[in-house]
Amino acid sequence: MLKDSPQEALERFETVVTLEESRNESTYSFNSHKFIVILAAQLGLYDKMIKSQQNLMKMTDKASRNEVSEAINRILDLVESQLQEKSPEMAKEMYTLILAKLKTYNERLWFTTSLRLAQMYLSSQQFAPLEQMLVDLKTACLTPEAAASACDFTRTEVFDIGKGSMLLEVFSFEIQMCIELKE
Repeated sequence: MLKDSPQEALERFETVVTLEESRNESTYSFNSHKFIVILAAQLGLYDKMIKSQQNLMKMTDKASRNEVSEAINRILDLVESQLQEKSPEMAKEMYTLILAKLKTYNERLWFTTSLRLAQMYLSSQQFAPLEQMLVDLKTACLTPEAAASACDFTRTEVFDIGKGSMLLEVFSFEIQMCIELKE
């Protein structure tokens, strides 16, 4: 039904959400919102997509970390495959909604989602937001002491060695950006 009749599937998922809201339940609402976001994006109903994404992010505490991670990754796959070219502003708004919640909810998922956004910036050669994203990602790799004060990213001792693989990914993006800019 998702592929054959997306409009009908969208309406059915919305019915599930409405029924659960009227009963003050949320057993299926998380997954329903996930599918509403996906179907609304496919149908070009961007306002509905954003609204449902906001509701989905509010429900992250009612779902397991694995469910949240799977939902976000599936939505981001859709953003990258469909929205990035059709509506880059909507793609950026989706990332913004997701990242705002993840910063306090799940640091590793926030980090990997930020890397996906960095890749989008790099692919579209948007270097100013990419550079800011790299600063944010480096800041996430600092030791607690270094994060509490102004620090110099050129000093290796300010970085948390436990986040070495994360930092390596950030430096990889920084190198790719320098290559693109011929610096």
